[in-house]
Amino acid sequence: MKKAIVLLLALAVLGGAVFAQDDAPALKLSGALYGGLVYANGDGAGLKFDRWYGSVPDAFRVRLNAQLTAGNSGLKFRLQSNDFSAPVITQGYMWSGFLDNMIKVKLGKLDDYTFATVYNAYGNFDGVTGAEFILAPIDGLKIGAFVPVALPNTVAIADQFAGTDFGLAYAIPDVANIVAGYQLGENVMWAGVDVKAIENVLARVEAKLTFDTSTYVIWERVAYTMDALTLQLSSKQTITDALALNVTPNVEYALDFGAIGAGVGIDLAGTDLTISIDPYLDYNVDSGSIEIGAGIPVMTPAGFSVYAFYSYSF
Repeated sequence: MKKAIVLLLALAVLGGAVFAQDDAPALKLSGALYGGLVYANGDGAGLKFDRWYGSVPDAFRVRLNAQLTAGNSGLKFRLQSNDFSAPVITQGYMWSGFLDNMIKVKLGKLDDYTFATVYNAYGNFDGVTGAEFILAPIDGLKIGAFVPVALPNTVAIADQFAGTDFGLAYAIPDVANIVAGYQLGENVMWAGVDVKAIENVLARVEAKLTFDTSTYVIWERVAYTMDALTLQLSSKQTITDALALNVTPNVEYALDFGAIGAGVGIDLAGTDLTISIDPYLDYNVDSGSIEIGAGIPVMTPAGFSVYAFYSYSF
């Protein structure tokens, strides 16, 4: 009960800050719809509505966002439905900035990627409930802490602090963006570097180290762009008591309407090797995109799949 009272008081304070600003509150609505069609050949062959989003298959995903901002404070909500089931609140929080935004506080079900790696998003606080505190003492540097809140209210506040996550983000203009963090409750560390110093070159390295299970994931991506042509190589190593390796070379050519490209997925887990050729075509439409592609396993090409994914946002 004490924790609930503390949270309500904190929300009341931030809520007062939202509507105490001289600026009139501004409401912004946005949303998105994702969907797709997939045909998989071989066992269980057939065409179905489906879209793999974050490794979770669903036929349709709908989002509606509402954001109310007044000065240095605001509210944000996101309603989301998968396959047109009952919508749930996947984000819902209040935020406020203090001392010319040197300090920022968020309370609720968050959306934050301040300390997350670029590609795999290690260290994000999207959809988790709690309180986040971000300190920006100098340009480019942010230091933060996230304290989770268990719902329903069953855990004492003192015990919640044992699960605190800490993050650091440092942006060096035209050189690199660096992030790192540690999950105290999970005994997990993450880090990432996104290099900006080399013209036409993308270079990223990320890592997530789970110490309790001795699981270490390292991911690298390097790309070089020459006019409309981009050559890219991605690699991922998952180290436990064995090594799992994924290497994906990719080539893409930009067109007026989108892009055309192909990748080769090479996966090695122990002595098991799989290779897949994955061509695709991206087509841009107003406020959305359509991607058409295929996955063709080299060892068993009859088990191919083809897909068409689409998205629309406003």
